[in-house]
Amino acid sequence: MNGRGHRIGTVAALVLALVAGMPGTAEAKDKRDLTVMTQNLYLGASLDPVNAATSPFEFFVAVATIYGEVQFTDFPARADAIAAEIEANDPDIIGLQEVATWTSTGPGAPPSLDFLAILQQNLAGRGLSYSVAATSNNANVGPVPLLLCSGPFGSCFLTFEDHDVILVNDSNPGLQTFHPQNGRYVAQQVQTTPVGPFSFNRGWASIDGTLDGKGF
Repeated sequence: MNGRGHRIGTVAALVLALVAGMPGTAEAKDKRDLTVMTQNLYLGASLDPVNAATSPFEFFVAVATIYGEVQFTDFPARADAIAAEIEANDPDIIGLQEVATWTSTGPGAPPSLDFLAILQQNLAGRGLSYSVAATSNNANVGPVPLLLCSGPFGSCFLTFEDHDVILVNDSNPGLQTFHPQNGRYVAQQVQTTPVGPFSFNRGWASIDGTLDGKGF
């Protein structure tokens, strides 16, 4: 996925320090294993064409180029492969980045793509259930005119939204999560384009939880 890999790891002995009065390591019976997966979904295209645009026309061509690439990189097919990997590894918690929502409107426009909904549909198709525990709402760009359209200019539009999402495995009865938090970073990059400035906001999301009564 264009160098955007994933890591699957087992975070062991999360609660060693919680054992009062024990300076060393806890006994094995006091340890719990929490399996965590992190996955960058890849928004589906490079944004470089927009950054390189020097006129409104080039900007609109760049937007069409980007969304054409998003369609070509076929997130539904990639989501099926990610769901297969989740099924094989059975993580308790999944941290997702670049969870994109592409919304296109107008006559003849390519279909919209909601990456989270598509992934959850693929998980459900495999008999898996992962609930959203926390979400960071990041960039929200648009609507901007979309040239991939059967109507005249200005009849089709595209909106891009970026999210970070934490999913929790519903099938683990010993896992409880609470206190979801999210926010945006103070420092944000504002991109100057021929049609005005766009802020590609970035944020974070977090949860607290217990696994078999042990906190993390």
